[in-house]
Amino acid sequence: MSSVDRSFRSLRLSLTEDCNMACVYCVAEGAGRFVRSSVSVETLIDRVRRLHQRLQLAEVRLTGGEPLLFSALPELVAGLQEMQIPRLSLTSNGLLLTDKKVAELKSAGLTDINLSLDAASTTTFARIGAVNGAGLGRVRKAVDAALKADIPTKLNCTVLRSYNDHEIVDLLDFALERGLAIRFLELMKMGPSIETHDRWFVPVAEMIEQIKQRYDVTRFDRGQSATARYYEVRSKVGDDRKGRFGTIANHSEPFCSDCDRLRLSADGNLFGCLSHAIGTPMPADDVELQSVLVSLLNTKKSAFTGSALSMKYIGG
Repeated sequence: MSSVDRSFRSLRLSLTEDCNMACVYCVAEGAGRFVRSSVSVETLIDRVRRLHQRLQLAEVRLTGGEPLLFSALPELVAGLQEMQIPRLSLTSNGLLLTDKKVAELKSAGLTDINLSLDAASTTTFARIGAVNGAGLGRVRKAVDAALKADIPTKLNCTVLRSYNDHEIVDLLDFALERGLAIRFLELMKMGPSIETHDRWFVPVAEMIEQIKQRYDVTRFDRGQSATARYYEVRSKVGDDRKGRFGTIANHSEPFCSDCDRLRLSADGNLFGCLSHAIGTPMPADDVELQSVLVSLLNTKKSAFTGSALSMKYIGG
């Protein structure tokens, strides 16, 4: 598809800009968390079908905002499953993920889930997400619901200095106790965090040093086109706790050189690179669409440089 040895294989599909949280790194202080965006299942399925015909996608990840606010989510998953795309994933904050919802989504064809978990304490949860701290219990129940349904699940934690950097080991313990991998993310210089990035940024190396105080850590190579690098851990404080965790180091260990992700916003704009704040409207004409995809692929940057684009708009 391009003169360079790269291609789009993974689509991040944003279903809505609505969100029931207002995390400090995603939503500017005082900004509303709902924008009442809406797009039909039929429109989303048509967009994905046209992209899949040209790209032979290996994965579609459903994002937001908060994708569980999209009322017809099971119907959408079922429609995408008919295209025989190997992976149909969901990234969610978990507040609305009940036993019933997990069962519906798995039955419709969802293959795996990523749940955001930025806090180990109710105080930190409330401070980061601008919500009642009791919501942390709901997220933990969502984790257990996914485990009960036997659907592969990962946890994501965006680490912020003086917010949750003191809870890294507690969060790792929570994940290991459930046999899950948690990925610790460096704060991306995007949207509202542009102004505060230097103050809040915690590099992966610092996260690892905290974990090494309790665990022996073995590092693995990053997989082709993967965002995360994984580590094996074994407790060195007298218990038998072990497992693995990941890190996503957009800034200190960029992985842009083999990035295969394409993003589509709920209002129909395509983004080939998060370093570009302005999307390209998805054309109705198939020939023009092919040209746009080639252009987006060839303008991907080799390292993340930051953007005014908010993840609330474009998804994870």
